Formats: sequence, C-alpha cells, structure tokens
Amino acid sequence: MITGIDRSKHMIDGVLADDTASEISSHLEPYIVKDSILCSDGAWAYVSIAEETNCDHKRLISNENRVQDKIYHIQTVNGAIAHFKGWIDIKMRGVATKYLPHYLAWFRESYAGLNFQQMLVAAYR
Repeated sequence: MITGIDRSKHMIDGVLADDTASEISSHLEPYIVKDSILCSDGAWAYVSIAEETNCDHKRLISNENRVQDKIYHIQTVNGAIAHFKGWIDIKMRGVATKYLPHYLAWFRESYAGLNFQQMLVAAYR
C-alpha cells in the first residue's frame, strides 16, 4: 500500500503489486508536478522517482532527521496510515485483501470530510 498527502490534505493511495521503484513510480508520478518536494522514508525507490520527475527530495530516515528545514516531515502520512489501520481493525473488523482498494477509497473520502451524499457523488465520477 502506498499513501501520499499534500499540504492541503489531498490524499492519494494505492495497492502495490511489488515494492519496486517502477511500481511506486506508477502510483506517484501522475501527482508530482513542477516544483514539487517529495518527502519520503529511507526507501531507495524514492531517490530514482525524484530524479525522474526532477523534483526536490527530502529523505527522512532517522529520529534525528525526522524533520528537515523545520517544515518537511512525513508525520501527516504516518498519522493517516495509523488512522487507517485503526479504522480497518476497529470499525471494519478487518477486510479481505482483494477489497483493499475499495476500503482505501472509502477511507480517503471520509478523511476528506465529505458527507455521505458527497461521497456517493465522488464515487460515480
């Protein structure tokens, strides 16, 4: 699973077939625009993605390097992942892996703060 969140709390997500640079890149590249800054954990796949998309890359690897330049961090994504795991375990009582993309979409829309009617409209776009 891959998750990304921008400063405006827009979330992207996907289910990865493999943990490879090409698989991660296929999910992220459409959302990386000019002057983007990619903040990631220490996975090397993100280094090549940053080079391919010509964006600035902040690797946040250790506890000492958790925040760079006082603004770049991955705590928002880590928090959303923790929230998703709790939502799956407590509210849904677990899910089948084959339905994970559907649950990710449901979670993403509820994370955006949409009401039920807005979620239905977004589902049919």
